[in-house]
Amino acid sequence: MKKTIVKKAIFRKLCTAQFESVDIHVEVEEEIEWNTDKEKLEKTEKILKALLIDFNRTLVQTLEQLGLSKKLATVNSNIPSTASKAKKESKKTFTLRKRDEDDDYDVLDF
Repeated sequence: MKKTIVKKAIFRKLCTAQFESVDIHVEVEEEIEWNTDKEKLEKTEKILKALLIDFNRTLVQTLEQLGLSKKLATVNSNIPSTASKAKKESKKTFTLRKRDEDDDYDVLDF
């Protein structure tokens, strides 16, 4: 049996206002035991899934505490006001939604 320490992290910077941002960082470190590469991959995928759920819940709670449920983000925030329509359409929004009524927020659409 082999042992491996798996360390994964998600870091996200959210623009909350002009010249203002919030950093959200979620990290997990776990030691796993495995016999085959397939078993190692399955265990690391489980860690990743748990990390993603934790990150999404942390993100939702952070946005709720700050009173931000939806935020506009742009690929390039220095686009001049005379930019072409195509560049203006490059703005993206993200929404948070529940999988079902009894579930916490686990899905994040960008």
